[in-house]
Amino acid sequence: MLALCAFTQSAQGKETLAEAITRLYHPLASVDSDIRQDKRLSWGLREDLYLNQCATPGGVSPWLNNNLLCRCQDEEFISGELIDTTPLNAGRVHALLQLTLNQNHVGAHRLLGLTLVRNNSDNRWQVEDTDDGAETPKSLRAEIREDTRIKQTASASQPDTSPWRDISMIALLAQPEKYHLQRVNIIGVGNIEFEGNAVYLNKASWENDVDGDSLWLDIDFPNSQISYGKAQQLNGEYVHITGTFDMDMSGHLGLRRGGITDITRYERVTTRKEWERIREKKIAEIKAAQEKSENKK
Repeated sequence: MLALCAFTQSAQGKETLAEAITRLYHPLASVDSDIRQDKRLSWGLREDLYLNQCATPGGVSPWLNNNLLCRCQDEEFISGELIDTTPLNAGRVHALLQLTLNQNHVGAHRLLGLTLVRNNSDNRWQVEDTDDGAETPKSLRAEIREDTRIKQTASASQPDTSPWRDISMIALLAQPEKYHLQRVNIIGVGNIEFEGNAVYLNKASWENDVDGDSLWLDIDFPNSQISYGKAQQLNGEYVHITGTFDMDMSGHLGLRRGGITDITRYERVTTRKEWERIREKKIAEIKAAQEKSENKK
């Protein structure tokens, strides 16, 4: 009975989707001037917007000209009605809304899709992405990242167009929503084979083919970084992989816990013994050089 009461209290502490829509759209929530502090939006979306702002001359990001929650000017907005919801993985939800906009003093209706993720600190829903509500939705974050990539590529002062973060496989598997659509560098056990391109948490998971401990690898061959044959030779070995993490990419038959795409690095990890041999070799070379110098004297 006590456990049931605790569960009920916990559930009551979580904001419902209906409550979130009311909070965000009735009235339309205002935009925070500092995009990185705008708690309506998920950390990932805020980071994408911030990077775009940094890459845009003058820091005037085109995506911040309108309110992101309606893709419109605030004064044109009237209301948002929740039509349908679809559960996604990692506790995320896609919500379809009907917006009513005041265009030329006439109420015009338009669909908007929201991908929502719950903020663990206060159990409120945050907007992770928006789309046009079409059958094949057009992702706002995909547009922002592409715009950022183009601007960074064109800028001589920012040659590194894809900064990445060192992330453990455990972190990606445990909190996929935190790193969704971020550039990451990971270490895991690689496996390249037909319908089985994946990276595993460790060698035991690879040997026993534990799908829950793996991520799909969306890697095309020929690849500028590694050939198919060389990649296969590394099967069962720990490898460095740099790419974009996508929590919705589950691979063949949907077995994986996410995936890595846009892979720009796939190489074997140097073992401790190998590093020790390299170190000993360098020490021997230094000693030999010193002895040679002394003999000349």
